[in-house]
Amino acid sequence: MIGLFLGSTDFPDLILKKIRKNKKKFFIIDLTKNNKFKCHNNSHFISIGKFGQILKLIKEKKCRKVLFAGKIDKPRILNLKFDVKGIYYLPRIIKASKLG
Repeated sequence: MIGLFLGSTDFPDLILKKIRKNKKKFFIIDLTKNNKFKCHNNSHFISIGKFGQILKLIKEKKCRKVLFAGKIDKPRILNLKFDVKGIYYLPRIIKASKLG
C-alpha cells in the first residue's frame, strides 16, 4: 500500500494516473485547500496539524511507502488545530522551521 500526500499542481495527477495504470493499492491524504481529490474512493482530507490521525491512518492501511507530491501551502502555525501527537511533535516542527 502506498500513501500519497498530495497537494495542488498537475504533478499529483500524473503520479495518480501512473499508479492506477500499474494497479498499485493506494490511499490519498489530500492536503489541498479546496479538497481536490475528494472524488477518489480512498481519499482523506486531514489537516497537517492532525498528526495523530495521519499516523493512525498509515498504520491502519498497513502502508509501507509514502509519496509526497505537489504544492502544499504552508499554513501559519497559529491557525493550525493540533491533536495530541501534533502537540507532542510541535517543538520539533518549530525547531526545524527555524533551521530552514
